[in-house]
Amino acid sequence: MLNVLLNTDSLLDYHRTGIPLYTWHLFQQMVNNEQINSLYTFTGNRFVKYHPRQVIDQRTHTDLFFLFLQKKIPGLRNLIHRLGAKTFEAYVKKKIFRDVIYHEPNFIVKPYDGHCVTTLHDLTCLRFPEFQPAERVSWFERGLKKTLDQSSHIISVSEFTRNEAIQYLGIDPQRITTVHHGVSDEFHPREENEISNILTKYCLGYKQYILSVSTLEPRKNLPNLIRGYLNLPATLRQKYPLVLAGAVGWKINDLLTTLKNNAANDIKLLGYVPQDDIPALFSGAKAFSYLSTYEGFGLPVLEALASGVPVLTSANSAMAEFSAGQALLVNPLDVDAISEQFKQLLLEESLSSQAVIKSEFYREKFTWSRCIASTLAILKQASNNVTTRP
Repeated sequence: MLNVLLNTDSLLDYHRTGIPLYTWHLFQQMVNNEQINSLYTFTGNRFVKYHPRQVIDQRTHTDLFFLFLQKKIPGLRNLIHRLGAKTFEAYVKKKIFRDVIYHEPNFIVKPYDGHCVTTLHDLTCLRFPEFQPAERVSWFERGLKKTLDQSSHIISVSEFTRNEAIQYLGIDPQRITTVHHGVSDEFHPREENEISNILTKYCLGYKQYILSVSTLEPRKNLPNLIRGYLNLPATLRQKYPLVLAGAVGWKINDLLTTLKNNAANDIKLLGYVPQDDIPALFSGAKAFSYLSTYEGFGLPVLEALASGVPVLTSANSAMAEFSAGQALLVNPLDVDAISEQFKQLLLEESLSSQAVIKSEFYREKFTWSRCIASTLAILKQASNNVTTRP
């Protein structure tokens, strides 16, 4: 049986999307997994040992206060990262962790003398640093070499990311293995009566809107999505408003400028939507669009496919890896092509029926239980110092 140390720092985030959501699923699956003898977590500056089937909220009021300050004070996030690494190092030196394997789900490992595995989600900070805040790019660049040297094995979330890691970082192909994300059971097709209360809450009609779910930030390419949508005939826009759900990120001036051109008011900004409401918004949509310029996986696309909703997504990133053959793929920089694909998505009724039929395939193939099984197999191999790729 395995003893695992999981860094759960990202669970302090207000919004469990992206890496925090991935970490949360790992945490839940590990706590309830019979292959794990003991699970240790490091959150903020605290170590906690969990026993099987014990789950509690990771966040304290102090954690939330410091998270608030990080958003207000430039440079504080990096300082807290460094102090956290020192706390982590001091603690593991005092304790006996020789038989514990450390899994870092958020790119950069902390100092650790034993075996460790890190998850690499994408290479945005290296390939497109303009898409990330400067302090995050600095954090990534500062810790990357140490992470590559220290990791017994590396998990990539897609073959797209794995291939980039081999090409740009020179990682030995035997040291990096792809483990796709899973999709939660809550994402599946639903009838109108099952979700009418949620749709009413957001003033939406069943199968009468286009949905996009993402943080509002440059990498998500929302201005081009909006421009493509605004090129649609007014009759289509009146029938199918564009609904943007997601927390405000950074550098959104271009997005706000684009929205000012929406004189018809057929674009709705919902802001951050509670996780409990998200599955209903997916299954109630006529179509889903996710046109990131660059993406290491693209979990919202998988959630839409599992929900039985027709999808339009980027052709030049990781999403094509698991959605090709079902989703419509487009160059995310070609506004005219985006408009044409939107028309096809909305007017071809066969796409809706096919999406419902295909949804079962995605729900069965991409599960969090399969993700954790593959992850634990890698942790076990790494703890035995075996680095061959399955």
